[in-house]
Amino acid sequence: MAAACAEISEARVTDFFWVVWGLLTLLAYGGGWLVGVAVYANDASSSRRLVVPFLVAPTMILLSMQACALFHAMDRAALTPFCLVFFSSVALVSFRYAGRSAVLRCLRADALAPWRVVKSIWVDREPLGIAVAIALGLWSIAVVMCVVYRSW
Repeated sequence: MAAACAEISEARVTDFFWVVWGLLTLLAYGGGWLVGVAVYANDASSSRRLVVPFLVAPTMILLSMQACALFHAMDRAALTPFCLVFFSSVALVSFRYAGRSAVLRCLRADALAPWRVVKSIWVDREPLGIAVAIALGLWSIAVVMCVVYRSW
């Protein structure tokens, strides 16, 4: 009976850390977007701001892993609070640098950007739209594979 309870509690802890991992990833990409807003707040185009999170977030994640590995603390108990503090700090500093009004203006513009792109692809009959659809499909398959086949 005790072994079954230990397995159940370990499974719940593992599922809990999947949720924590997802939230920290969102925080990393949110912080990356805020860095983009801080750097390109006066840029009329959303494209530069939307590329920055894909550069900054993986960099922050790798830097966090390297910092924890430097102190031989590559476990969930050390990496989770470190990432939480580090990602939040980057987001806070970027938010304060950009200012509330710039963040809200850029959020509104960037939230509408995908619809503007879809409209432009449809009106201009842009063949790149097919590549974007294929890339999104492949990314979706990769996400499903990561969730279903937890071999790593």
